[in-house]
Amino acid sequence: MTDAAVFVLAVVAGAALLAVWVDVRFPSLAPASLSGRMLALAVACLAADAGSRLFATVLTATPVDAGRALVAVGVLLPGLTVAFLAGLWLLRSLQSLATR
Repeated sequence: MTDAAVFVLAVVAGAALLAVWVDVRFPSLAPASLSGRMLALAVACLAADAGSRLFATVLTATPVDAGRALVAVGVLLPGLTVAFLAGLWLLRSLQSLATR
């Protein structure tokens, strides 16, 4: 694997771990209803998409590797973290519906 692929894998894994930590540490942040969680997931997907587009735009404009890493951590990591967090919330809702 190339260095870039390893870095992207680390950012994605870090975002997933951050989402799990936020979900465990702050359970009151989750929306109470299923529709609220679905809305949070839709907004998170839009944010992740906008973040990845912004990341791609800045990536082509930034010639320095350190600047690219900073953009990845500052733009891509939060967007992916929010998307993973909303996905966890939706999975919890689906789990509670299945156990009824």
